[in-house]
Amino acid sequence: MNEDQFLLMQDAVQWAADEHDRGTGDRKWNQNTWGTGRIGQTPVKGVAGHYPLKMDCGSSCCLAGTAVLMAGAKIVVYLGVDGTKSHEPGEVMSASECVPAGATQSVPIPEYARQVMGLDGYASRYLFEGSRSIDQMIAYATEIAQHHGYTMTITRKAA
Repeated sequence: MNEDQFLLMQDAVQWAADEHDRGTGDRKWNQNTWGTGRIGQTPVKGVAGHYPLKMDCGSSCCLAGTAVLMAGAKIVVYLGVDGTKSHEPGEVMSASECVPAGATQSVPIPEYARQVMGLDGYASRYLFEGSRSIDQMIAYATEIAQHHGYTMTITRKAA
């Protein structure tokens, strides 16, 4: 893990903590989904059949989904290239793939998140697990950072 990867992980964990501390309602952190949003109108340029999800109000992401968005990737769904789409632009869907900036193909969100955060397979599986509480996620991310010589600072709202 280099410093840029550490800073991205810290920013993503801080975002998740902030969203968690907002309480219910408009919270966008959801550790049980890689990314959910509205299907965009136009396919991602250069990546046939893949449409971006607009992560606007009412959408949600887990830590990994947030990290890939922060790294400049687009969370996408594949709707096909032959005109026989099972879903239409504007529908809300969950996705498991992303297209990194400048890439010509999609990759699984957890794989790209692992790469941009500088994590090994074990650390990413544990950190991205859907049942992780925010406190478990912060504790484990802090431990990972310390292992790599960094000090993670996460600010929490008072209850």
